[in-house]
Amino acid sequence: MNIYKCKDFYLSSFLLSAGCNLIDTPVSSGITTFIFEDNEVLNNLIKDFYSLKASVEPTKYANAIKTLKSILHASKANSNSKGNRYVSQYRSTRQ
Repeated sequence: MNIYKCKDFYLSSFLLSAGCNLIDTPVSSGITTFIFEDNEVLNNLIKDFYSLKASVEPTKYANAIKTLKSILHASKANSNSKGNRYVSQYRSTRQ
């Protein structure tokens, strides 16, 4: 499986809201990297995002932002208390 690594929070939120599969969220030196399954759809979404041609349903985007913020806060809380990192796998389905 090919992967795409991203540190851009809002691009990652967009990709998640568009139905891309978030595989992992490793943290290194306090920086979270969002890892997605790489495919042609993801690459087209990235191009559209940066060329300002992308569109997304606002509620899905807001929910994706909340989800990623929860991951960030859980990662920070776990690293402070136990030295562990919150790891989860999100599978989105295209609608």
